[in-house]
Amino acid sequence: FLDDFSSECAEEYYEQCEDGQLNVKYLTDVDYLNPKINYNETESIQLTNQTLDYKYLKNFWNLLQLNFQSCQSVSKFLSLHKDSLKQLQSVTINDCGLQSLKIFSACANLTNLSVQSNNIFDIKELFSLQDCFRLKTLNLANNPVVAHAMLKEHLIFIFQKNHQVKINVFPDFNKEVALTKILSPVPNELRIENAQSQIFCTAIVFSLKFLESFQLEYFYCHNVKVDFLQLEEMFKFHQQLKKVELVNNQLEILTFQSLGKQCRFISVCKNKVHLIQLLSYDYEEIKINNCEVCELETLFSQKIDFSYSDLSQIDLNKLKTNRLVLQNCNLDKFPEFPNGTPGYIDVSNNQIKSLKRMSYDVRTLICR
Repeated sequence: FLDDFSSECAEEYYEQCEDGQLNVKYLTDVDYLNPKINYNETESIQLTNQTLDYKYLKNFWNLLQLNFQSCQSVSKFLSLHKDSLKQLQSVTINDCGLQSLKIFSACANLTNLSVQSNNIFDIKELFSLQDCFRLKTLNLANNPVVAHAMLKEHLIFIFQKNHQVKINVFPDFNKEVALTKILSPVPNELRIENAQSQIFCTAIVFSLKFLESFQLEYFYCHNVKVDFLQLEEMFKFHQQLKKVELVNNQLEILTFQSLGKQCRFISVCKNKVHLIQLLSYDYEEIKINNCEVCELETLFSQKIDFSYSDLSQIDLNKLKTNRLVLQNCNLDKFPEFPNGTPGYIDVSNNQIKSLKRMSYDVRTLICR
């Protein structure tokens, strides 16, 4: 072991070796580093209160552990030789002024990471750990990023594929991540779902304000409790939304007025709905299924589907569409449309006994 050598002895030993290699498993003193020596067998470097000279790291290719306590120049030491760190399994870099986690994005074998008492400010740095699927412990204590209002939301999103990691600044992480499935199949799409049930609605530790870090065009939220005020603020922020799908959210939707004019698809299921003042007249589809519909203003859409919603007390003349689907809507009469009749109507599974009121403008009628 190198503990028996001084720096001069190490160099002398190097000169006497045919292959110029020392069989050093653990390195604990920076004085023993020698740029002439290849430390191919060194698995661990443990240094305290040192100023690191980055040039030495080029000779380390099989490192499994790093432990730096109160060391200087650590960031430069790591970033200039990131290829030497890909095999790392355990890293402790405490009180070293570290600002970035990007160096760990390629560390697929990393199981333990402690970066306590550093200068990590930017919440986006945490995304560097997204592909560290084997990570079991993460220590972020005493970093400015811990005070970020959306820290929990970011951690839940980042570690969607790693529910086992223990995070000291988020003790309930494992419980919360088990409830919440957050998927972003493509950059402009986000899905929030109840990970444990496709039937029941669950309250989760997750704010829709987190979505401000995305440029969303498609948003889906299933079986997760949502606050209407948060939803409205999200609509205002994401004026480029093209499709919104809300399923079983214990919502009372007072208005969709804050939706941007680019929205073309609205789908709401198992919620309580007031549809008032939709700004766009170019909707391709409005779907309100299995909802309590309290009030209805005039709607314009190529297709409108109110299946499984009780519309017995609603003025259906306010629905301006070419295709109207009203399955299981508790209708006892065929609806009248004095201001324009849809060409396609599906009124299957209602209590309609007569079609006398049907207009001849209906080209396709489905009435099972």
